[in-house]
Amino acid sequence: MAGLRGGSIPSYYRDVFEIVCPDGESKIPEKVCVRLLLKSQLPKDVLLEIWRTVDSKQQGFLNRDGLYKALALTALAQQSKPLTDKALDAYQDTELPMPTLGDLSDLRKLTLRFRRQSHPTQLGYTYDELVGLDTLHLRIIPGKKGLIMKHVEFILESHTHGTSIQRRYSDFEILHDYLHRRYPYRLIPRLPPKKVNPSSRFVEVRRRALQRYINLVCRHPTMADDDIVKFFVTFNGKDFQHNLREKFKLLPDEFATNPLAAQSRELAGLEMQTNMSSIKDQIRQMQTNLISLRETAQRMTDRSLTMADDMNIFATELAAVSSDTRTATAWTQGSDSSWSHVKAGLRSLGPHFGRLSERSKEKATQESDGLVENISMLLALINAYQDLVDRREKGVMHEHQTAIANVERLKKHQGKLNTRKDVTTAHNWAEDAEKLGNRIVMEEGYITNVEMRNYFSLYCLNMEAQVVNTNMNQFAVIMQEMVDTQLQMNEQLQAVWKDMKPITEKILPPTSSASSPLKKTEWDAAVPTF
Repeated sequence: MAGLRGGSIPSYYRDVFEIVCPDGESKIPEKVCVRLLLKSQLPKDVLLEIWRTVDSKQQGFLNRDGLYKALALTALAQQSKPLTDKALDAYQDTELPMPTLGDLSDLRKLTLRFRRQSHPTQLGYTYDELVGLDTLHLRIIPGKKGLIMKHVEFILESHTHGTSIQRRYSDFEILHDYLHRRYPYRLIPRLPPKKVNPSSRFVEVRRRALQRYINLVCRHPTMADDDIVKFFVTFNGKDFQHNLREKFKLLPDEFATNPLAAQSRELAGLEMQTNMSSIKDQIRQMQTNLISLRETAQRMTDRSLTMADDMNIFATELAAVSSDTRTATAWTQGSDSSWSHVKAGLRSLGPHFGRLSERSKEKATQESDGLVENISMLLALINAYQDLVDRREKGVMHEHQTAIANVERLKKHQGKLNTRKDVTTAHNWAEDAEKLGNRIVMEEGYITNVEMRNYFSLYCLNMEAQVVNTNMNQFAVIMQEMVDTQLQMNEQLQAVWKDMKPITEKILPPTSSASSPLKKTEWDAAVPTF
């Protein structure tokens, strides 16, 4: 059957193509096409006929034209029309028929999964896709829990899972321990420290750190779909810690379960091995930059808080000055009786300084929740990568080097044993040689396993570097939010200062009427009501 010979392509066809082929690749996998056609709810024999028609060469995939033809034939079948060229020819001068396929949202996820599986050395996620994996919020439950050892509890809310559950710091500790055992070669953020009888300030700082922690975990392309992580953010029953231990106590680490582990030697590649020194230097430099940026952002927040305090002091002190009801004597007043007029003006300015204080507090909050938090999130990710590099060097690389050294030592011992062979001790020599040979075989088998772990860890290190690189796009979010916050809040502050200007211009009475200050009703007419 020839390709499409006419008919205009409906926009729906193009929408379907973008769903099943989001990166514009020319080949659409057979499994994706089959899942798409099944949504038509046509009989399987009809679907098989459609597939054989559009994939007559049995290539196992479709291109764009093949997909469009499959959609047209599906629409014909749903209308009980024959699957022939003649039936399609009827649409030469009009739009091709529209199939009914229902919801296609799951197809996008399936397509992305196939795309990532077909390119195992590429992350296959955009920054928005990583953020879209989940967004979690952690809120402090007022009041401490526990009869003897008081502790703080949190409400953890997951957007993806639609859950709202209670967790405490020790729950995060258990999750952290399991993640290290399950994913020794992945990015695992640092847990904030614990403290006995913590202050409210310490608890708030820890809450923010825990919220960053769980968001980074749930936005990790591998850990986001892990059963341990899902259990942590969804289980709402009693004895969470006991249930977690029982459910996952026999879970092996990723190397034992990931099908890519067997290909890790090829996947790691020489480039990653040779580039490790450069990557470590880049990470250290980025750490330095982010620490400096976070300190600067925190100083911006502190300045806004200082501004809020200063404006509040102005409001308080002006209220005190202007509320002095003592009558000035002729001795102190002389010929200038304008002080009562000035006091009325100062009274009117007081509420404006209060507004400046409130706006400055709002500015500090937005800077803290936006600028400081976003930079801290990136820094937590960079720190996690640095920890991963250190963990690998102290772990699997050290084990590999130790195992090689052990084999070399045993082989040297074997050589010495051979030189001391004596016919009078042949039986003992043979027994010792056999034991030594068995140990060498065991050690060499261990080396093979550790070598594969080493390559797998290197492959993971490469993929985690791509996770870090993709998250660097958060800098765009940081700068956008920073500019928006400064514009919005400074406009609000400027508006308050503008409201104060006409008041300050009338604080002093006209020279010609210095002895007759404005009455309160006249001030009311000159000053906006708040």
